[in-house]
Amino acid sequence: MSETSRVLRLSVPEQKARRLLEIWGKASGKVDLEVDAFPTSFDISKSQGFALMTEKLEYSVRIGESWSGSSPFIDEADVQDNMQLILKQSKLDGFIIVTWDAFPVLEASKNAEGYMEAMPGIGILLTDIVRRAEKEQLFSGPDEITMKGRSGEFIIVRYFHNLEWQFILMAYAKEKCAYRKATNCVMQLCEPVLADFVYI
Repeated sequence: MSETSRVLRLSVPEQKARRLLEIWGKASGKVDLEVDAFPTSFDISKSQGFALMTEKLEYSVRIGESWSGSSPFIDEADVQDNMQLILKQSKLDGFIIVTWDAFPVLEASKNAEGYMEAMPGIGILLTDIVRRAEKEQLFSGPDEITMKGRSGEFIIVRYFHNLEWQFILMAYAKEKCAYRKATNCVMQLCEPVLADFVYI
């Protein structure tokens, strides 16, 4: 090959290399082709990168298994289940957590009755009153509001102290009952989960 000629190097599988040779063999002959043939049965498991990746994956699996059964990470289903357990041990009929704009995010209820659709809106209106009262310095650090109807209906609105008013807890019952312990448990359960969605 002359000094002015250019060399084209390609690394391709052996079968493709043979096909290219056939095609270029029929050409004018102005291109010289150097072919490095690699064995078709390449064993990836023997490569250094594959071994390193496998080691990292196995390590991750071991870490995951070490947390199984005692994982600090809980999902919405776990929270719902725990809320239901707390509810069963109380005389309340249900819990609902709503956002600052009255959107329900978590709920637990007895007998699958659910809550009245107006309840989140009422909770938000009461919260606006509480915030106004705090702004006017009538009192500080609002904790809760309770309402009792003439027929005994009972509603509790409680505030998460560290969530910047973005979520509220509402509990309800058909008649007035003890609620403080149950609502405390729900707040302690839910606040860490809800905190991930609060942006100050």
